[in-house]
Amino acid sequence: MTVGRNKAQDVFNTNELLAGRFYYDRIGAVSWLGHSNKAKLLDEMLLDGSSKEEMGKIRGAVNRHIDHLKVEHGLSVCKVNGIFKICVSPTMVDSPPSTLEASEEKRLRSRSAERKGFILEVDMEDKIAANPALHLGEEGLTLVQRQYRIGGYIFDMLFEDRHGSKLIVEIQRGTLDRNHTYKIFDYYDEYKEQNPREFVELMVVANVIPRERQKRLTSRGVSWREIPLEAFLGNE
Repeated sequence: MTVGRNKAQDVFNTNELLAGRFYYDRIGAVSWLGHSNKAKLLDEMLLDGSSKEEMGKIRGAVNRHIDHLKVEHGLSVCKVNGIFKICVSPTMVDSPPSTLEASEEKRLRSRSAERKGFILEVDMEDKIAANPALHLGEEGLTLVQRQYRIGGYIFDMLFEDRHGSKLIVEIQRGTLDRNHTYKIFDYYDEYKEQNPREFVELMVVANVIPRERQKRLTSRGVSWREIPLEAFLGNE
């Protein structure tokens, strides 16, 4: 794990990331906190909000990782209904950024305002919610809820078709990874346990889906949509 970090910078960048003003590319080898491999995945799961059980499937010593974020990075981790999530630090949120941070903030704000050819995962979600038929390839879908909480999980989108069947959609910006490939099955199991009479289908959306993951999803009855970032740019 990382040590000797600039806590003020980590807190500032994390708060900006939570506010949607800091661009973080999950395709990279390290997280915005400098972690790699499984530690990087835990950072991202805590950013999205995850249960300890879910994180434990990726890596053990979850408590140690959370303590590390607090001690070495100065971050706050909140717990709500069994879901652990990195939250805005109340003690350092107003700390003035360094010159480098201020420059980075200005650059990111400008790029966000001008929308110079990049999007965030939330932008993908917005576009799909606005026109599911276009992006998901299915007519007659009605959005039930975004960031749907079921048990200890939160998945991106829940739709209902004209026949009353449900469609769980999980979105990943960039290349579909192993975590997103498999965690949709946890969502399905939890949803079916609480709604045993409902017919539920699954779909994964990513900008790039490796061929082996396409085969794996198809063999397990999961629909997938490989949609390039460019398809989410501009007005519809």
